[in-house]
Amino acid sequence: MAEFSGRIITARYISENYDTIEIVYRNGADRPLTYIVPNNPKDKNYQALVADGWTKRKLTQGTMDYKKNASRGIGLLVEKRFIEAKNELRRQQDHLSYKNENFEKEIESKEKNLDGTLWNTIIHKHADEEELFKFKLWALEQKYVKESNSSIKSKLKKCNSIIEGLNIVHGLSTSIKS
Repeated sequence: MAEFSGRIITARYISENYDTIEIVYRNGADRPLTYIVPNNPKDKNYQALVADGWTKRKLTQGTMDYKKNASRGIGLLVEKRFIEAKNELRRQQDHLSYKNENFEKEIESKEKNLDGTLWNTIIHKHADEEELFKFKLWALEQKYVKESNSSIKSKLKKCNSIIEGLNIVHGLSTSIKS
């Protein structure tokens, strides 16, 4: 009599060429134990397995049941991982969308602020030497200013405020358009 006799839960082939059998049985403890037996009619443990009613047909059925359950488990695991990945992707997209919305608002705010800075510079610092110098450099780089005669360039270089210089630049740009 084998240690698993009368206590077999299930049995199955565990090798591709069906020469090894795994027996799962209870020995009175809470968790099941495993016993490996060769698929050999001369082996005493194999004979004990057959004596417990485990025919080749029943072993084949046990093997098929195990493989079905294992593939179902793998399928469920894959499905679970897929759902987790999809949810993570949604969270990342939501986060990126939120960041993008905030980024757009921040850019819009900065553009408005930049416009305000420009107008404040023109109105309040139109005579500031540093700002006037920056304006003159910008103006002298414009194509229509470069192509103008030297007296206009000289007027631009001698202007005392950004507003005066804008007046000269505006006169040149409107004469080009007409």
